[in-house]
Amino acid sequence: AAAAAAAAAAAASTDLDADEISALAPSRTVVVGGGPTGLACAIMLARRGWTNIEVWERLPRPPAPTAVEWGDPNRSYCIGITGRGQVALAQLGCVDRVLTHCKEVNGRMAWTAENPEGEGTQTLASGKYGTQVIQRDRLVSVLLEEVEENHAGVIQVMHGVACTGV
Repeated sequence: AAAAAAAAAAAASTDLDADEISALAPSRTVVVGGGPTGLACAIMLARRGWTNIEVWERLPRPPAPTAVEWGDPNRSYCIGITGRGQVALAQLGCVDRVLTHCKEVNGRMAWTAENPEGEGTQTLASGKYGTQVIQRDRLVSVLLEEVEENHAGVIQVMHGVACTGV
């Protein structure tokens, strides 16, 4: 249901004409950083008609989205994907792929500095989209799958490459 709502919102958004954007594309584009934002940027450029896109990432490639390593609590740096993020993923064409690996959360607990051991304040989610939670590197892995399956001829992701100057 969240994926369908996100896709509908993405379809309703207004963008520049794809031909206008691709006409402005340079002969080569380098995106520095292969995290969620860098990969999302590369995918959006490819969807808008840009070609010859390189993504430079200094870290090694994360495990596949279905790998057993994701059960390791040391790989548990999680991020929440709210409605706005789900709409953005729908615009990238990969919301279903990402949500397959997410868990929905219904709220959060917050503690104050004055009372760190106290009961905390619970805030329950209320809105069209439930927040989806995924490990950051797993999101990267899912976006890499999207690149390889749908943009392989246009986007090249290189791991172990650091930008040392501009």
